[in-house]
Amino acid sequence: MAEPSPEQQRRSSRRRSRLSPRTWRLIDRSAVALVLTLPTAGVVVALSMGARGDWPDPANLVVFAILWASTLLGIEAGYHRYFSHASFKTGAVFEVVLALLGSMAFQGPVVWWAAMHRRHHRHADDEGDPHSPQLRGGGLRGTLRGLWDAHMAWLFQEVDSISRKSRWADLVPDLLANRRIWWVHRRYPHWLALGLLLPAGLGGMLTGSGHGALMGLLWGGLVRIFVVNHTIWAVNSICHVHGRRPFALHARDRSTNNAWVAWLSFGAGWHHNHHVFPGSATTRIEWWQLDVSGLVLAALARLGITWDLRTPPASVREGLWSRRVFTRLEVEPSAAAPAPVTTAVAEVTALRSHGAFVETTASWPVGTPLVLRDLRARDRRGQPERMVDMLPLHAVVERVAPGGLKVRFEGVSKDARASIAALRQRHRVRAPYEP
Repeated sequence: MAEPSPEQQRRSSRRRSRLSPRTWRLIDRSAVALVLTLPTAGVVVALSMGARGDWPDPANLVVFAILWASTLLGIEAGYHRYFSHASFKTGAVFEVVLALLGSMAFQGPVVWWAAMHRRHHRHADDEGDPHSPQLRGGGLRGTLRGLWDAHMAWLFQEVDSISRKSRWADLVPDLLANRRIWWVHRRYPHWLALGLLLPAGLGGMLTGSGHGALMGLLWGGLVRIFVVNHTIWAVNSICHVHGRRPFALHARDRSTNNAWVAWLSFGAGWHHNHHVFPGSATTRIEWWQLDVSGLVLAALARLGITWDLRTPPASVREGLWSRRVFTRLEVEPSAAAPAPVTTAVAEVTALRSHGAFVETTASWPVGTPLVLRDLRARDRRGQPERMVDMLPLHAVVERVAPGGLKVRFEGVSKDARASIAALRQRHRVRAPYEP
């Protein structure tokens, strides 16, 4: 199994065995609380000083901008696209640079971050996803609780996983086998300190004063960490609730494209694009979608620093991935509802042979039997596609979520499975049994 060397594991085990598991849990939780509260306190202090007219000078604004951009790239291009998805290749030196810059963003050690993110994709918006806003129910209350969980609260729920390497083996064996990255990972506290000391030192050196060092610590350190962290966390929360979903039929989750988050996050906010094409080194599909991280990686490829950048398939630009499917949604007749209750036309997304997500304002309890009738497809311009009617699909409400219902199909026939597969085909449907 690709894990740290026996000697590394023995040293780690000896260090941790001196304290009880309960003590280590307290230390880990305290560390997470510190990472969450210290940057916030820095923002409060910085803004309080600014309210009295004490704003950073141009030198410290430059320090802020450079560290903000570089650590954000360290997360999005490094932690995310390289370490989590291997969407491009690079050499040993730049690999370590990406790991160091990501570590200075206070997002967690690199191997743990990649393990959490791969787990997010494996269980996206379902049980087992470490940060999903879709698991707290529908309505305003469920949506707000879900957003809070996905944005920050998940860190306290997952804090124990930071020190449980045994849970990472099936998620990140490649990173556990990489001695360079493991070396960076193990020294994560050093990079946290560097992320604060470096801007303080630069601020003091550039201004020649202790006040400049303080402003460097506040703005290039704490304020920068606050901005980067909440930008990335917004991808976890906002980009699974609010935004556009052009490839919703093929997605397995509720990821969205949010332009505001994308501009702030150097391209991470085109999150729906990323979830449909997770191995791509760019999140850009349309010409107008600005992906700063993708542009930087492409520029580095011209310099020979990165190579083998993976991209979405060419067919995605033909619009055939953007098919939309609609249905009439009815409650299955029962003693409680003897006659079918027809709702407005609902859109069917994340369609699979075993279930789907139905986007509807109607809300029924988990376990309610439903019937999906007259599934119809439209192209991205809203024009109907020539397609035979499907047999009704019988389903059960599996989860109530923001935006609709996750349903599980029951008793799906062979013909219905074939029709579902035809709906999901990424070319014009011409079923052989069409009249």
